[in-house]
Formats: sequence, structure tokens, C-alpha cells
Amino acid sequence: MRTEKEMLELIIRFAEQDSNILAVTMTGSRVNRNCICDMYSDFDIQYIVKDIKPYIQNKKWKEYFGELLIMQEPEDWFSHPYSIESKKQYPFLMQFCDGNRIDLIFVHIDKMIQFNNETEPRIVLLNKNKNLEIAKIESTKMFDILKPTEKEFNNIVNEFLWLSLYVLKGINRNEITYAKNFIDNYEIELLCKMVSWKIGINNGFEISLGKSYKYLMNYLSVSEIEQFCNIYSNGTIVDIYSKLLFIIDLFKENSMYVAEKLNFNLNINQIENVLNYIKEQRT
Repeated sequence: MRTEKEMLELIIRFAEQDSNILAVTMTGSRVNRNCICDMYSDFDIQYIVKDIKPYIQNKKWKEYFGELLIMQEPEDWFSHPYSIESKKQYPFLMQFCDGNRIDLIFVHIDKMIQFNNETEPRIVLLNKNKNLEIAKIESTKMFDILKPTEKEFNNIVNEFLWLSLYVLKGINRNEITYAKNFIDNYEIELLCKMVSWKIGINNGFEISLGKSYKYLMNYLSVSEIEQFCNIYSNGTIVDIYSKLLFIIDLFKENSMYVAEKLNFNLNINQIENVLNYIKEQRT
């Protein structure tokens, strides 16, 4: 597997040899001091260019970066036409056979005002045009857990309880995929949101939990980690029902903590009523 140094030299050398490329910047975990960076971390690269179309019309350039395992571009996953004219950029997501991955975006020079107003941490790897100003961004504030408003808090509570009834419906109908979809993909997401607010409270809302809450476990106690390792069901109706009751209790516990610390009103009776209703309907 090529090293980070080898990959960055390759990325910069490609730009140096192409007169259409004016500058190279990098974002993502490799420039964010709060992120874990390892061999699986992507190279999130932006090429500032005078014209995007040549890279779309002739894609032979991608061979320069190595043997591709798979590549994705907008036309592979957008359900509607991707407009370069309006977006002023075009991404190529490239996974190479040696394990490296480059998420490469060609950004048109006309987008520089908007580009410089972005807040994601960014470094400049190359600037071939002395008149081109590119903002270097060091602050990671944009990824910090945001303190919720009381309305947002209560909306999350309401949505969580509402979704619990969908899970119950799937359980009582013996519809395993339906029930698991709502509990795994929606309810657990809201549980993680509530727990993230608790973590934010305990850390002054100055930390990030990463994409899909991947750093959440770093801020939990041993007992809390054990709880979280037990929130996913094994796929049987009996276990889905057991996990539903478990995560409702866990959600209740964390929402009570958040409400108390932020001085929010929480309708605890509503949580209890929904929980009792689920138990009654199941029995």
C-alpha cells in the first residue's frame, strides 16, 4: 500500500503537470486534528481548475493515480441530471486496489468566493497562481455537537415515540424487515442524537462525534458502552421487541438528563404512556 507521502506527492505532481489546474487543497480527516487518521482515511482532494469538462470527456487521466478497484461519479448515483453549470464542481470517488482512496473534486475557478466561505478544515497543498486567494481553515467548530433548542429537543422525543409504534406494528404483524428497518435505521439514530446532546453538555458542546457518531463510544462510561453494545437485535421478533423496550428506557434516561441540564420541559408521562401502550398491545 502506498504511503501518505507517496499519495500526496502523486496528487501534487499531477496538478503541477496540468496547466488547467490552478491549485490543490485537502479537507477531511487527514487535516482535522480531532479525527482519527489511519490507512483507511480518504484523501479528500480539491483541484481548482479553469475548466472541468476535459476530465469528464476523457477519463483516461484517472489511470495516473493507480489501479482502480471501483470509481463513482455523479451520474452513477444521482437520480436526476447533475448540472456542472450550476454546481461548478464535479466529484470522482476513487478506490484503488492497494487500499488507498481519493475523493477528488474538480472545482471551477468561478466558485472561489463560495469555496472560500466554507468552514470545513482545509489546507492548501499547491497554489500555482499568486493572484488566487485560497482560505486556509483550521477551526473544527463546524463539526462540534450543536446545543439543541427546546423545540428541537421535544421534536426528537416526539419522533422517537412515534417511530416506536411503527416498530410495534411490524412486530405484531411478524414483519421482521419492517420492524428492524424502523428500529435500526431511525430510532437508534434518534437515540444517538439524544446521547450526543448529553455528551455535549458534559463537554461544553466543543467536541465532535464524527460521521455516524463513530467517536461516540470514546465519551461513554464502561456501563454505557455495554448498554450500547446491546441495542441491536438478532433479527427475531422476540429479540426485536426486547430491544425496543430496552432502547425506549435508554432514550428516556438520556432525555431526562438533557432536559434537566438544559432546563427543558419534558413530558415524561407521554414516554411512560407510550411504553405501557406497547407492552399492552404486545401482550
